[in-house]
Amino acid sequence: MKKKLIPIALMVITCSLGLCGCTSAKDSGDGRIVTLESRSGRVKIDLFGARILSWRVAGKEIFFMPSNPQSPDGDWSHGGLSICWPWFGKKGSAASSIHGFARNKTFVLKSRRTSVIGSSVTLELSLAAGENPDFPYAASLELTFSLTDRLTATMRTVNTGKEPFSFSGGFQPYFAVGSYKAVTLQGVKDADFAAVDGMDAAFPRRGDAFALTDAAAGRKISATAKGNTSLIVWSPGSVEPHNRNLAPGDTERFIGLGPAFRAKEGAITLSPGQAHELVFEMKIEI
Repeated sequence: MKKKLIPIALMVITCSLGLCGCTSAKDSGDGRIVTLESRSGRVKIDLFGARILSWRVAGKEIFFMPSNPQSPDGDWSHGGLSICWPWFGKKGSAASSIHGFARNKTFVLKSRRTSVIGSSVTLELSLAAGENPDFPYAASLELTFSLTDRLTATMRTVNTGKEPFSFSGGFQPYFAVGSYKAVTLQGVKDADFAAVDGMDAAFPRRGDAFALTDAAAGRKISATAKGNTSLIVWSPGSVEPHNRNLAPGDTERFIGLGPAFRAKEGAITLSPGQAHELVFEMKIEI
């Protein structure tokens, strides 16, 4: 069944002369880490995998990152906010291809904007037809990250080739929590429920809004998503982690809660020239 494509424009008021009072953001010297700033916080993004490494609000870190963010085989793993594209789950010939190959590619910084309320960047990964044997299509993947009083992540896929293709994907955030035992989720099921030890589940979307309340850390993460078919909840808790870059106890200090469109619910199909957007917006109440 063909999915409805949702056109969404990300509006940003730009400062052309740098006179708007925006805070100056400092990137890494090697150009790999891009920094966004607003009056409420700061975000750091790695061009490798278009992964958000850090989001600080009122001096507090929102995303969990392990002390060793890379697994022994060099593959980026759990932590921050990562992307899944052009498939969600296990597929492909490479052992490291779970959730797609985009998370192991270096993106190009396409554009950057600042405004009186924050800043944004757009990163791009372009594929030529036949470039990747597991996804042999011409496509463009754009990731736009906007920071104001909230963080908005937009994943835009464009079919730049001459034949249709199907794909899946999503955002995979690792929200830092005081304890997974003190987390309650809203808008994921019919009623509020607590994340449990060893949870790894996909729930059909029940509207745009959902939330995570962390009693141990004293904060609430309110979110909306458009362009997704499900919400993925991962709460490994004390269960033995399957990934080697996580230290003992790490799995009890984060909750995965993010929007996805999986092949199991029906992959997105794009004809030549068509585009699809997944928009994920998060706001912190501390």
